[in-house]
Amino acid sequence: MSAWYWNYLNCHLLRSLHRLPSHRYLIVDYTRADVETIRRCYDFLGLTRFSAARVRAVLDHRVNSLADRIGEGTRYPKWADWSADLQQRFWELAFPAMYALGFATDPVRPAPPGGAVERTQPNRVSAGPPAAWLAALGGADTGELIVSHASLESAHDPDHHLRTLARKTDRLLYIVTASGYFNGLRDHRLRWDPRTRECHNDVSPARAREVLEEEGFAAVEALPVKPSREETPVRTVLAASRRGEDAPALAAGHDVQFSWKQYRVNRCPWSLKDLLDLVNRGCAYFSPGGLDLANPLSYFVRMADDLAALPDNRKLGTVGALARREGRVNTAIRLDLDMDLIAIRAMARIAGRRSVPMSVYLLPTSSYYGYFADGMFHRHFVCGPVYKELQDAGCEIGLHIDGLEVYLRHEIDGAAAIREELEWLRSCGLKIRGMTGHNVAAVYGAENFELFAGRNVGGRRTAVKDGTLLPLGVLDESALGLDYEGSGGGPPAIVDRSARATYLAGLPKGDFLRNPDWMRIYLVDSPYCKWDYDWNIWLLGKDTWVIGGRPGRPDNFRFGVTWDDVRDFISARPATESVVLTLHAIYLGRRDGTNELPAGYDAK
Repeated sequence: MSAWYWNYLNCHLLRSLHRLPSHRYLIVDYTRADVETIRRCYDFLGLTRFSAARVRAVLDHRVNSLADRIGEGTRYPKWADWSADLQQRFWELAFPAMYALGFATDPVRPAPPGGAVERTQPNRVSAGPPAAWLAALGGADTGELIVSHASLESAHDPDHHLRTLARKTDRLLYIVTASGYFNGLRDHRLRWDPRTRECHNDVSPARAREVLEEEGFAAVEALPVKPSREETPVRTVLAASRRGEDAPALAAGHDVQFSWKQYRVNRCPWSLKDLLDLVNRGCAYFSPGGLDLANPLSYFVRMADDLAALPDNRKLGTVGALARREGRVNTAIRLDLDMDLIAIRAMARIAGRRSVPMSVYLLPTSSYYGYFADGMFHRHFVCGPVYKELQDAGCEIGLHIDGLEVYLRHEIDGAAAIREELEWLRSCGLKIRGMTGHNVAAVYGAENFELFAGRNVGGRRTAVKDGTLLPLGVLDESALGLDYEGSGGGPPAIVDRSARATYLAGLPKGDFLRNPDWMRIYLVDSPYCKWDYDWNIWLLGKDTWVIGGRPGRPDNFRFGVTWDDVRDFISARPATESVVLTLHAIYLGRRDGTNELPAGYDAK
């Protein structure tokens, strides 16, 4: 257990450190520390008054020895006294961190005593990849395809085995394991049986994919595939190509079957008053005394007045109308309702009285909508009439999809959650035709719109986050009665692998939404979303906005501008340029206290 924990912790720390620029951290081997090591620490930390003599005196002194403290030596057996079986088990558990930290010099995990017997099970696997797979890839020439069956799970070092196979092919690699599919396993689970001299490995799909990407494969899929024989368990199929354009075909000819918990819904017994009280208290955190990012509703009144008075070159409409290119619409308001269900009711009334269209996207994973507990989703049915109220006030209603959150955080079928919530909302009288994706790929390893076929970046069928592989391209928009995605979300024309890896490494520390460098990447240079409009304008806080335009346009990024700047910018756009303003009600519902309604709630 100590060896496993030491390996897990150090690998986790190293992965986190390597997301930082190299000058931001220093790794020190304190088992071999000398005076120069400590000097480097002083220099790195900017410390002064370094004394080599004092440091040497400390290093030469025995500190915290058992003999000094209790008069006894260690009872822990020395490495040479460990049995061969124990040494092998140690290497199975601790090798990744041992190698990463330089304690193991050979990149290959030590072989079991007397070697390991690799098992083959030809009767349980097919002779090769499905014909449909090869056909979808246009066939393969000599030297372009390596096929391996039921060997990875019996290799004493699966990573080395994968690398060996990878380096034998110029293009395609196809590997099948017969031992199952272990989603969520961050690294391979190894066990050597000294009696049979066989290794019995649970192969981590996430780690296998990571190794193949390190070996230069531009497209990799690690798929749970159901074999034709019912009594045979689901297998892991690793399909990889050195050509990025092969990605859409890597899953062809396979019966891909992820296993997730069923999406089940329960009626939450809360009253609407109790729910709105909870929303009010939570949203107060964005007002003075908390983050202090919210504007009063009077600010939205001014916005609505200005939008209603835009010059004739700007035609206001819903996001749906803009996406469908209806009625010369070139300007739309997208409102992702992540939190403030109270402020949006007032905003809908304000906008409706001025004939200013708004498109509001409901977020099922937000607390106002429901919550997960005990493996079940508890929906606030009492909000159905509230959502209908927004539509009756003139708002277009859509779904702010967050299926990746459901998969990743709850291990529940996120696609089923989207289907069922659409069905329920429509039963409430809502005319839903569109969606927007919640959150960003840096959080989930994929954009939420990638759950829909045709919007998955590079045609990939899976994404990986924290050792869990997530299914992509599993929903059909037309079958669900949807005909647009609010950002125009979809794969960019060119996917830069380096930019994609940087983007997926994680969000920058601190307040990333108000980080101009990150917002420039998100709104202008995103490697994941092509943004189907000329200009995206976001409200970020108290009279603070950001404007992002299509890549290549002059002056296509402005950060920290005011509403007056935004209004003038929109007014000056020619009719041929489309503009979407993205709002969150939380920034327009300033409160004077936790039990107070948003200031100006009754504003006209």
